[in-house]
Amino acid sequence: MSTDQNSLHAIVLKLLPKAVATIPIGLGHQVHAAFLKTIQEVDAVLADELHAPGERQRSFTVSTLRGGRRLSKEVAQLTPERLCSLRITMLDPLLYRRLTQRLFFPQNIPSLRLGSAELLITEMIGVPGSSPWAGYATWEELVGKAAPEMTITLEFATPTSFRRGDLDLPLPLPELVFGSYLTKWQAFSPIPLPPNLTEPNFFARHVGVKEHKIRTAPFCDGRIIIPGFVGRVTFLIKAAPEDLARHINALADFAFYAGTGRKSTHGMGMTRRV
Repeated sequence: MSTDQNSLHAIVLKLLPKAVATIPIGLGHQVHAAFLKTIQEVDAVLADELHAPGERQRSFTVSTLRGGRRLSKEVAQLTPERLCSLRITMLDPLLYRRLTQRLFFPQNIPSLRLGSAELLITEMIGVPGSSPWAGYATWEELVGKAAPEMTITLEFATPTSFRRGDLDLPLPLPELVFGSYLTKWQAFSPIPLPPNLTEPNFFARHVGVKEHKIRTAPFCDGRIIIPGFVGRVTFLIKAAPEDLARHINALADFAFYAGTGRKSTHGMGMTRRV
């Protein structure tokens, strides 16, 4: 597994419930809190930085809990006979090192508490090919391996939405989708992108929607319901030189680690290229 100082990581944790428990569907805010608690156990300063308030970019994403047996639209049942999973991505190599430090060298078996359920962490999957949602790369690889493909298909696996003023916008508009990747890239990558990509309305001019198969899907984050969309969208790059097309493709590949839109640290916007 890559330990490069410029590496990005996407891992899947396998979790085993210690006892039968009934929990609400979602719990993204509690997964977020459980992840920060895990980091705090090995690096309190880093955990405080990640939890600092304000509208700034975060160097990680977490998914909601997957698995369990749905009892209704609102609740699921967890049992010790059925494994669950959740996904974490990290853009900061220090964050990845701290997480693996806690998981691989624990004083006791690591676990997460979500609502009334305690789940033992039995496995961490992070090697490319071991799971469709696990892998690692460097910033240099994202740029160096990107091809100037004119069509890009993204799968939005969990509800995805954007904030525009005081409104939620659950639509895959190219300027919002690729703009969210650009903003996060600029916040964390040591490799600058061409300044053309930051021009006003660049993505609106050079990226369109060719086809889509999406549906609306609400996301429950505690007491808040956020409208979102899930499904696949194929984008078409138009009237862009080869070098810019290559960098747009690099941003599309970056989506695997960055997530899309708002609340990606609570489980929204889990995305991959297909």
